[in-house]
Amino acid sequence: MQSSCSQFVFPLQVASNLREMNLMREQSLLTDVTITAEDREFECHRVVLASSCPYFKAMFTYDLRESTERKVTLHGIEATSFAQILHFAYTGTCMLSKQNAADIFVASDLFGILSLRNAAENFLKKCVDSSNCLQILRLSSMYSCPEVTKIAKEFARQNFIDVTQQNEFLHLSIDDVIVYLNDDDINVAREDLVFDAAIRWLRHQPNPMNLTQRVLESVRLPFVRPEYLKIQSTMEVLLNDNAQCLQKISEAISYHHSDSNCGTFSNKQRKPRKRTSREVVMVFGGETRIGSTHEASNDVSYYDPMTSRWDSISILPGAVSAEAFSVVSLGYEIYLTGGTVNSKATNEVTVFYTYLNKWVKLSNMLVPRYHHTCTAIEDMIYAVGGTNGSRCLDDVERYRSDVDKWEKIEKLVHAIKCPAVATHKEKLYVFGGFTDSYVISQSIQVYTIPDKTWTIISSPMIDYTCAHAAPINSKIFLLGGGSKIVKIYDTETDQVSRVSDMLEKRDNCGVTVVGGKIFVTGGVSESSGPSLMTSECYCPLRNKWERIPEMPRPLHRHGSVSMRIPIYQRTDRVSPRTPRTMTSSEEMTSPGIT
Repeated sequence: MQSSCSQFVFPLQVASNLREMNLMREQSLLTDVTITAEDREFECHRVVLASSCPYFKAMFTYDLRESTERKVTLHGIEATSFAQILHFAYTGTCMLSKQNAADIFVASDLFGILSLRNAAENFLKKCVDSSNCLQILRLSSMYSCPEVTKIAKEFARQNFIDVTQQNEFLHLSIDDVIVYLNDDDINVAREDLVFDAAIRWLRHQPNPMNLTQRVLESVRLPFVRPEYLKIQSTMEVLLNDNAQCLQKISEAISYHHSDSNCGTFSNKQRKPRKRTSREVVMVFGGETRIGSTHEASNDVSYYDPMTSRWDSISILPGAVSAEAFSVVSLGYEIYLTGGTVNSKATNEVTVFYTYLNKWVKLSNMLVPRYHHTCTAIEDMIYAVGGTNGSRCLDDVERYRSDVDKWEKIEKLVHAIKCPAVATHKEKLYVFGGFTDSYVISQSIQVYTIPDKTWTIISSPMIDYTCAHAAPINSKIFLLGGGSKIVKIYDTETDQVSRVSDMLEKRDNCGVTVVGGKIFVTGGVSESSGPSLMTSECYCPLRNKWERIPEMPRPLHRHGSVSMRIPIYQRTDRVSPRTPRTMTSSEEMTSPGIT
């Protein structure tokens, strides 16, 4: 039996109706509201606006004054942008271009037209260039568009030279230009280029003298060539009449000649940018034992995973004179703490500035110690446990680099020496270690920094094999205690488990993390055996160990840290204990740039 009903569908009817209504709008037929944007008036149909824009639906259907007025004035939107919005409301089409995409994005966000907003956002991702990346970055940050922000920010970083030549850069606000120039990831070969960009921006400002000092604080003045700074301080009007800026420039010129810790510059100003440096495995001091021959090493060498090569940094004999010290990296600096000198515990602390290739003596620790372990978290260095030569220590102290000062914190629950120490988030993890009677502690002592409290976790998995701690994300790898065994502690579950063994049995080796991989250097296979030259690398993603090139010399009981060093590395010979006077020819050499 055939149905007596049949539905007829004409798919083009809706589009046809909209085209007709748009023609009627253009001819002002049956329009019932006039929208004014800037000085331009647009005749419209309320029903079309309300059906396509949540903004207008609320305006015309709620008990608002505009719901009954014949004329409505819009504020904060350009007439050209509203014309595009109106055209989209009536036709469902919009012509996007580099010139209008940002304005249409803002307008469609205001009127709640999500389809058009998304289209404009996707268009902005594809049209980022040197002339608009800063505007797009500012816009995407303001309107919470993380993908666009990421693209625009990376483009601005990679193309710093081109971007800073554009008018858009000159029109940045003081806050925005400081953020841009402060960025550690901008792609520059020399800091001179950042200095030039800062001066160019300042020259464009109506009252630059009031802004000069703030902007120059974003430039890492110690890494601008001294001879260039001298010329600029003489020739540049913005600088030669500004006593404070001239003082900063003078300090920057002499920065790498001084044996102070140069507190006049911020931590960021004293570090080269990432694009002018690379991350390496740095190895310090230690001992070399071959047969009956035994000698202390004062070498500093590093392994570059990018080139698979070892290189050495030349320093004066005796520069790394302590034994049984602890070494830790903080930013671009390496701190060597305590140890023994002439068989006596010391509390001396020296820092190695990799970007100046120079040692500087800092404030002593509060307690002389050796066989302790240092770690860094939140720009502070923690010295944990150890021994003073007569007993194990439960003392823990931390160093604040901003004031060059050590301070005591809460004591360990159990006094230990030779612990493995690592940090994660706001916690300090102390694994194992020895008591005075050389009993191995099978506990994890956990210090919660905000609460200033220690707690204990006991585990039979914590033993002599847990000599070093290497944190990667939420996992802490434990290894290097006279065995091939490698364990992993999960900070989220407090569980200890096994992963792939090392290729070689090692004790008194160096362990550090670079680029998400663990690098193990040297050590000994047997307690009285020869020092090892071999090194290996562990990839957590593949759970696999691989050999890497051998060290320049066999070593054990050495320090090992990850560190970023300048691409242009100086080779001066400087001792941490012995200050010296530089020659006049050295005074014209840039610390980080050739």
